[in-house]
Amino acid sequence: MKPVNLRGDYRGSLNLLVFIKISSFIKPEKILLLKPVNLRGDYQIIAELGRIFFVSKLDRNLGGMSIHNYFNRTLPLLAKSFSFYAEEFDKEGRRKMLLLPLRNFIAAELNTLDEIFSAGVPAKGLPLALSNFFGQLRKRQTPMTVSTSPKTYFVDDKDRYFAYGPEHHAKPDTKNPPHGNSCLFGANFRFGKRYEVDKHYNVSLASGKMSGEFPGCHVGGATVSKRDYINMFPNDFIA
Repeated sequence: MKPVNLRGDYRGSLNLLVFIKISSFIKPEKILLLKPVNLRGDYQIIAELGRIFFVSKLDRNLGGMSIHNYFNRTLPLLAKSFSFYAEEFDKEGRRKMLLLPLRNFIAAELNTLDEIFSAGVPAKGLPLALSNFFGQLRKRQTPMTVSTSPKTYFVDDKDRYFAYGPEHHAKPDTKNPPHGNSCLFGANFRFGKRYEVDKHYNVSLASGKMSGEFPGCHVGGATVSKRDYINMFPNDFIA
């Protein structure tokens, strides 16, 4: 997919973004913003597009239909899928699952959900996929075994405990350089929904200290010296 530039002063909130590739004669490939983004400047949306926005890659052959009939059939289905996702995202318990750092929370069910969105949301099937995801991830939700804290955690395959919020004492760094546009957008949106930029996950172990190399919000990563826990944002930035 070629980079696409968004130019100008965009105001409001992003509710739905659909990636449309109708045919090869439309170059560069177009992005339809049904509502604008509350970010300014000249940005290139590149590899992280599907993880940041709600994106659907449509049939360039229009399913053998006229363009009018194709969009009359497809767009209502996508709007319905986005509406379901948005309602689930607005629930605090669901949002904690959907915002888990995609590079650092190691779990097959999160990888599967990531693949659905990053490949382009299909016109049908998203509500079922989300329901399956929530059901599977709930099995990873547990109290910390050696702690008296009432918090619940999501535990990944490396036995790391992820607890979301409620602190508001830091924000992810998005200054360019070294960060790129995907870091900036990823610090504000997940699959098309804006989230609180100053909330993060506390990542810890049941016992012992955290340390080592961790993937970051762009190429490369972060080296963490021994500490009780890590402040990790949904876009994988470590404070």
